[in-house]
Amino acid sequence: MKISVVVISYNQRAFIERLTTQLLDQDFAATDYEIVIVECCSNDGTPDWLADFRDARVVALPLGYKCNRSHGRNRGIEAARGEIVIMIDGDHTIQRAFLSVHWRAHAKLQCAIVGKSDFVDHPEYRALNAYLNGGGAAKLPLEAPLPGRYCLTPNCSVPKRVLVAIGLFDEAFDKWGGEDLDLGLRIEDADVPIFAEPNALALHHHHRPIRSFLRTSGSTVAMVFRSS
Repeated sequence: MKISVVVISYNQRAFIERLTTQLLDQDFAATDYEIVIVECCSNDGTPDWLADFRDARVVALPLGYKCNRSHGRNRGIEAARGEIVIMIDGDHTIQRAFLSVHWRAHAKLQCAIVGKSDFVDHPEYRALNAYLNGGGAAKLPLEAPLPGRYCLTPNCSVPKRVLVAIGLFDEAFDKWGGEDLDLGLRIEDADVPIFAEPNALALHHHHRPIRSFLRTSGSTVAMVFRSS
């Protein structure tokens, strides 16, 4: 199998249903990919919806307990059968060529790919979203390798063998954020290049007020430095 898409599900049924529908409508051979949905004890009907799902490409992985993002993603990566693991957050929407673009980006060498994850326009968050959409990989030339700290995993793909070799996500990150920065630094330390691929576009539909953003960003930086 070529691709395993790993999605974490926790009380986002409407988002997960929409993303799953889009993932099942890709211009990629149906036999070449799977969608591993790690269900972390949602109480919004998602477990029942997954239990009734009838498409062989969708692999439901119900954990039966709440977990942090690192733990959930690790269980999904461990279950993945694909050569390339694509991580995409459930509150995103994608285009039909999403999987194809990620796959082609891995054709020349072993690397990690960071797709573009733009916040959708919202009048209350326009300034913050514009700042976030223009940061990270968007600041560097397309051909330039990204530093590990720019390896954000809401839309990212990495060969499974690389993830296994570096030890997957650090499950000590039990709050929002930080686990992807730590993973990126370890990918960089393993001499695996990281590149941006803006054509692997996903739109992010979850908005946060600036105070929430600053609070979680500060705790993320502190956690990364404690773990390094």
